[in-house]
Amino acid sequence: MNQSSLLTSASGEEHKAVCGQFGSLALQMAPYDHSVFFNTVSIVLCVINGLLCPVTFAGNILVFAAVLRKANLRNSANTSILCLAFTDLMVGFFVQPSYIVYQASKITSKPGNFPCRQLLAYSFSGALCICMSFLALILISLERYLAVFYPYRYIEMVNTRRVVAVFVSVWVFVCAIILGLRFAFGINSNLEKGVISAIILSNFIITTFVYIKIFRLVKRCNAQVTVTMSVNASSSAENETSEQQPQTNSREAKASKTVAFVAGTLCLCFTPTFCTTIVDQAGLARRDLLYHVIYPIAETAVLLNSCVNPGIYVWRNQGIRHSLVEMLRTCPCSSQQ
Repeated sequence: MNQSSLLTSASGEEHKAVCGQFGSLALQMAPYDHSVFFNTVSIVLCVINGLLCPVTFAGNILVFAAVLRKANLRNSANTSILCLAFTDLMVGFFVQPSYIVYQASKITSKPGNFPCRQLLAYSFSGALCICMSFLALILISLERYLAVFYPYRYIEMVNTRRVVAVFVSVWVFVCAIILGLRFAFGINSNLEKGVISAIILSNFIITTFVYIKIFRLVKRCNAQVTVTMSVNASSSAENETSEQQPQTNSREAKASKTVAFVAGTLCLCFTPTFCTTIVDQAGLARRDLLYHVIYPIAETAVLLNSCVNPGIYVWRNQGIRHSLVEMLRTCPCSSQQ
């Protein structure tokens, strides 16, 4: 998940290699201090992620079930949400378990015997899933932009199959790039960091631009509807036409707020990692403290995002909420009770 914690060059004593060359990959990490403090931090993080992991998995499975069981919910907007939910599902199924195994292996390993395989598994799954999350938000933001500002083109161009096809194509393309860079230049090469940074920066710029535009439109539509309702129209047909577009845009903008909450939550959860990276680059903390205490805590905050997202979907999306409540009420286990 955290790319700065995986070093590719061992310049200086602080960059002592504990894994060295792992197959065709340059995999190096600061030594782990088997002190009470370091072990306590690792145990606490294992417990926290052990509790979050089943909640993340179950929450996103329930979102999938709630959407897919209702034909009227299987639209383009909800399909985009399911694409992000799939990424969160992979976090609960692969990333968090590998993170727990990695942290636990550091505690149980003997001094000088670092769990390199566990680090490699966690690094790969974490890097791919975090990139997928940011990419999903970029694509969802663009989908919302089309829905709000170009509704007629949106109806013609966007459908559930195309949404899934675009998401899968982009994910495969980026995964191939990241894996290719890792095998060609090692873990955390400058090119890999550049690609990941570009994805994160693009997400921030695009989502900020889209939702500022959307919220301005909402404000303008609300003002227009208020004026229309307070003035006696000379032609009822003309009034219906003038009201239809603001109401349509307002409805799409209201649906877009769900994605805005998700994007804001992801940025908030990623902030600790961003701040820790600055501390790392400035050399303000010891390497072992950074890579085995500070970064792991920040990474847990990023993983928390995948657990929170299903709650946002249920809270903001009335259709998903009603479908989920209906599904739970008709569940065999609830009927037996």
